[in-house]
Amino acid sequence: MWLKLLISFLIANNMYINLLAQEIDPKSSILLNGRLYQESRLYQENIGGHPFFIDNKFYSSNIVYKGMTFDNLLIKYDLLNQHLIYYQNIDEESPRFILLNNNYLDRFELTVSSHKLVFTNEYSDLKGLISDIKYYQLIYDGKYKYIKGSIKTIDELPVYNRTKEYIEKSYYYLIVNDKPYRIKRKRDFLLIFDVHKKALRKYIKTNRLNIKVWSHADIVKLIVFCESLNEI
Repeated sequence: MWLKLLISFLIANNMYINLLAQEIDPKSSILLNGRLYQESRLYQENIGGHPFFIDNKFYSSNIVYKGMTFDNLLIKYDLLNQHLIYYQNIDEESPRFILLNNNYLDRFELTVSSHKLVFTNEYSDLKGLISDIKYYQLIYDGKYKYIKGSIKTIDELPVYNRTKEYIEKSYYYLIVNDKPYRIKRKRDFLLIFDVHKKALRKYIKTNRLNIKVWSHADIVKLIVFCESLNEI
């Protein structure tokens, strides 16, 4: 009985969204053809942290959806389920929170504290990457690419009467000639560019670079230097 009620509810929701979509600007209505978003029961339980990127706020974003660009949307990124949640403010009578379909979402740009962060699914199917991560942050886009993928899981971690905790894990890769290399430390660069490791060591020392995965500015300087070297 409950299954029939659930199916009826989902069908009614989809019919409602499709009906509203016909009354709104044709381009904007494309964004309404997704599932209604409701915060999961897991998020509502006594779990430490949250499942989202940075925090639970909505951020201004530009996205590429079904090959079309949409500017200044309010979205938040669910790292647990690898989904983008759209807060639509076009029509007050329409559903407010919509899960954008990953099959149609190619790219999005989040503006956080005046910094633009670019995410893309271009590398999600590349062999050697974490398959559960749908969107990778494009930190550097040149001859080589430096990307970061993040995902959250729920781990058993008793803290202050909580029995579970959201845990975020991030993975960094340097893509050279369409091949991804996992980056954890300076040694990984020296292994990738083995024939140039003396030049890399000298450049790092001379420029006092801090080669840690989260030191994006120094990492990018090193990558630009690597691009100036002969092919590996």
